[in-house]
Amino acid sequence: MVERLLPQWFEPDRWVPPPGTIEVRRVARFMRRHDLTDYQNFLDRTVTEPEWFYRAAFEDLGLG
Repeated sequence: MVERLLPQWFEPDRWVPPPGTIEVRRVARFMRRHDLTDYQNFLDRTVTEPEWFYRAAFEDLGLG
């Protein structure tokens, strides 16, 4: 049996984007566009302002 070695950044309990790719992810671009400074800030705003989030997300995806 061949053992496959996983990269150091791999986390078995959740998906983590490979290093150096976060800044090009769609959610990172969305956060920059809306002046959200970190992921927790993003999550907080989606909960406190769901109308804003859905409108902005649909627009970002080209659906609105």
